[in-house]
Formats: sequence, C-alpha cells, structure tokens
Amino acid sequence: MNNFKYQTLCYKHKGQGITLESDLSKLKNKIQCQKCLAEQNQNIDSLDYQFRQQQPNQIKTQTFTISYDKKPFSYVLQAKQTKKQDENCYAIEFNNDMTLLIVGCNNRIKIYQFNQENLKEVQALQGHKNNVTTLSFMSKSNDIISGSDDQQIILWQYVKEFLWNITQKIIGHSGQINCVIRNNNDDLIISCSWDKTIRFWIKQSEWECQQIISEHTGSVFQLSLNLTQNKLISCGIDQFILIMELQSQDKKWIVMKKIWTSFYGNRLCFLNDKVFAFQPDNKEITQIYEINNTKKQYDKKNEIVLQGNYDGSMLFPQKFIKEKSLLVNKYYTFVNLMRLDEDGKLLSKFIIEFNTYGIFGTISPDGEYLITWNYKTKEIEVRKYND
Repeated sequence: MNNFKYQTLCYKHKGQGITLESDLSKLKNKIQCQKCLAEQNQNIDSLDYQFRQQQPNQIKTQTFTISYDKKPFSYVLQAKQTKKQDENCYAIEFNNDMTLLIVGCNNRIKIYQFNQENLKEVQALQGHKNNVTTLSFMSKSNDIISGSDDQQIILWQYVKEFLWNITQKIIGHSGQINCVIRNNNDDLIISCSWDKTIRFWIKQSEWECQQIISEHTGSVFQLSLNLTQNKLISCGIDQFILIMELQSQDKKWIVMKKIWTSFYGNRLCFLNDKVFAFQPDNKEITQIYEINNTKKQYDKKNEIVLQGNYDGSMLFPQKFIKEKSLLVNKYYTFVNLMRLDEDGKLLSKFIIEFNTYGIFGTISPDGEYLITWNYKTKEIEVRKYND
C-alpha cells in the first residue's frame, strides 16, 4: 500500500509520518484529524483517503458561478485536451511564457509542450526516489526546481530544446519537501518541509544553505513572497503564520511577527505587498490579512465564506493572478476561483466541484488556463477562462 497519501492527506504529528492505521488512531486526538476512510480504486494499489465520509463513486461535473457586483466568469473544460494519467500527480506547474507544463507523476517529472491548449509530452525526468510534491520553473530560464517526499530538492538545467539534465541534488531537509519557491532574480531558493524548517539557498559555485528558520513547531506547508520580494510568509500545522522580513544590510531573514490563527494553515499567498490570503484547514473561510503600518503588524480585515467541510490536503498551492485579480484556492472537494478587489473583498466567484479531496493543480501565470489532476478521473484536465 502506498503510504504517501497518509502523509499528504492526513497530517503528521511533530514531523513523523503516519504510516499505519493504528498510528493514525493514536494520533487522532492530538492533531484533530478526522477519521480517514479509503476510496477503493481497482486500477491502482493505493488508497484515496477522505475525511468524515466516503463520497459517491460518480464525480459531479456541474460547475456554477456566484456573481456579486462584478461580471461573472467561468473556466470551461477543454475535453479534447484531457490526458489520461494513471500515475498520481501531486505537483503541476507552468513556465513563465506558458509554453511548457511540468507534472510530477509519482517519482518522475513529465514535461509537456503546451501549444494552444494542446499537451504533447516531450521528456520524462527521473531522479527522485519518491513522489514529487512541488515544482517550479526558474524566472529567467526553463530550468526546473523539484522537491519530493525523498527529502531532496533537485535542480534541472535546460540544456537544449526539450532536454533537461540534473545539475545538483540539494540535501538538507530531513522530511518531505512541501513547497519550493524562488525569487525573481533566480538567486534565492526557499524551501519548507515536514521537518519544521524553512531553508534559504543561495548560488555560490553551487547552491548552498545560507540560513535556516526553525520558528515553526510543526510541519511547514506553504511559503509566499510579496511583490517587492522583501517579505515572506509561511503557514503549517502549528497554527501560526510567520511574517519574515529581509534585512538590507546582511541579507538575512528575521521573523517579524507570529500570528496565532487557532487553525492549521494549509495554504497562503500574498495578493500585493500589504495584503495576503490564508486558508485554514478545517474552517470554511478564506481569511484576508493586511499590514498595519502604524502598528507594524498584520490585521485580519476580511473573511470569504467557502463551501466544504474539512480539507486535510496541503498540496495544490494557493495563487493570486494579479492580471485578473484572481485568487485560486483549493478547499475540501472544491477549487474556488475568486475575483477580489484591491482590499481583498470578494467580487465574484467560480466554483468547480470534483467530489474528491485529492485535487492537485495550478493556474497559468496569466490566469487563462487552470490545470488539474484528481484521484477520481485520473486525468490531466485543461480548463480555459471565459467571461
């Protein structure tokens, strides 16, 4: 049985993987995890875990819009571009010009040429030992950064057309890599892990660890940099949001603020330099925080009500597309696409229900395409923006 889904859809306690049902039972009260029920799938030898109740076998295909005082929008499934993908896909990402799409397929990385919505596989990269959990392209090149359940970060250099080679395996974390981001200059990589740490990597002759922040007391799930790249936020199982700031003199990051949320934090992202969104795990809201320059702190200023019950999954990063003022947020069995004003107030929303907790995906940098993979259909699905 593949234990990876226990590790991604059920929380770990103090960085230790839940690998047996008896372990899950013992830790249930400590981490407030709902009882996991298995969805049997005859095509694979692993279990699709859900919380609270087992869902019907047939996926709901209906999508719907909720419009407020602004024009409604939608994302339309491009059925002809759907690709069957039986291997589990926990990480998906576009390059900056949206000509390439990379997909973590178990421990491999499949690279697709993305041309007018058409997906054509051009290479499969092999280097990780376990499931790929996070992917990113460099900003100024098509070099790839990948993180895995094998505790490694791998740098893949774009050599020539449709050919990538490993340039470095970064060793340092002692747990699953949950999120890897880079700055706009491509000279800083930031990673977080089940091992409770945030690590900062800079390029010397090769990539080296410059700094480690260990302020979280539990697994760290997601990271986000603001637009000017001088503030970093993080969230995780310890119910804190960390606000970190880059010091101009020594180029080190310091923790400026710890926000107690009273909920596990699955995902978060900056909307601009002053405002960020935060998704608690077991609360049917997305919270909006804004910096208070007078008090030098962040204040919660808004809450957006969501549908759902209990999420339990922290992969599928939250993203904000500035061009469309669009926040993409996975919660429970839904993907919520929310158009916000500059203060983070909801203007309109489009919801896609997948009828499974196991939803993974990304949105293109311009917001034109939503790419997902889920446990039910086991297909890479392309949806196109329409308003």
